[in-house]
Amino acid sequence: MSRSREKLFWIEQGATGLEIPASGLRPESFAFLSGGGKPTDELPITIVVYPPGERAERRAINDGRHRIALARQAGAKFVRGRMLGYGPRGGVLWRFTGKISI
Repeated sequence: MSRSREKLFWIEQGATGLEIPASGLRPESFAFLSGGGKPTDELPITIVVYPPGERAERRAINDGRHRIALARQAGAKFVRGRMLGYGPRGGVLWRFTGKISI
């Protein structure tokens, strides 16, 4: 698969199907965000895509687990954020900023 096709594939996947483990999710963070904390559009949500064979799940939520969980609870289908695709040597191969499916 070419790099551009792979990038499009992962952008279409976004964070759909990624589980958010309850461990490490602080209730006070949910309270802050849902009670008028900083608007979620101003905070970066970052999904990273690792090279094949490096991890069992190639995608991971690098930043924004609480915001994605709240958006899912509210019934949102997309959030604004960024995605980064890493290569086998750790360098960033591609970037995307925009609507990410959740």
